[in-house]
Amino acid sequence: MSVETDPQILVVDDEDHNIKVIFQILIKRGFSSLKQSKNAEQGYQFALQRPLDLIITDWDMPKIDGLQFIKILKADERTKNIPIIMATGVNTEAMHLEAALEAGAIDFIRKPINEVELAARVTAALKLILAHRREVEAKQRALVSKQLQLDKTSELLNELQQSVDKGDLNTTRKLIRGHQQFYTNSIESFVQQFENLDPLFYKKLESHLIEGANLNASNKKFLAYLKMGMTTDELMRHLSITADAIKKKKKRLARNLGLSSGGDLVNFLSQL
Repeated sequence: MSVETDPQILVVDDEDHNIKVIFQILIKRGFSSLKQSKNAEQGYQFALQRPLDLIITDWDMPKIDGLQFIKILKADERTKNIPIIMATGVNTEAMHLEAALEAGAIDFIRKPINEVELAARVTAALKLILAHRREVEAKQRALVSKQLQLDKTSELLNELQQSVDKGDLNTTRKLIRGHQQFYTNSIESFVQQFENLDPLFYKKLESHLIEGANLNASNKKFLAYLKMGMTTDELMRHLSITADAIKKKKKRLARNLGLSSGGDLVNFLSQL
């Protein structure tokens, strides 16, 4: 299943004729993975159960209209990223179309459906989706690359610790000079990459800090690891610190964020 070769499109409309018209146009244009729902409730359940690349929904439907349907989808983490095109034959004034876009629709099309217009809007929407997904994938790859750099940093720090334990001052000085800047740059680079991937994460964290508390780059990296779901064992391996040190760090950061415990911190981060 691919948005490039086989996009999954759901059409939601209470009128069979409208669904038939849209299906005929899209099939003629080479789209084959088309699904239908007769109302918003069914459409929402369908979106929860199957991966979708695009939803085309009617506005004027009983019980839950298209505008409410969009708001429901956008309020759910599981469906909020599905692009939606609003089709309307009644609410065609500028204020209505603006309301649809503000609710989360990426485009609209007026009824009666024009074949060329529908095909063009669907194609444009799918191209936009593909570009966005590629951008996200690129950011994820960059983050993995930075993680590998951090793993290397951890190894270097282990070497440094071993040389200190042995009392080998010459080796220690060489390691410090050779790797201190690399370590600093790696942490800051990781934080920047994670911020690109989730632009609001650190802003939300900072808004919860108690008076006088702040987050340095090292703490930001640690919190990002927790957000990514790393276990204590994984944190020990990546950060080269003990389980007890991780526990203390969680408690300290939890206090800085106005939370009562490290466990609360993990739950808090998972909801950001």
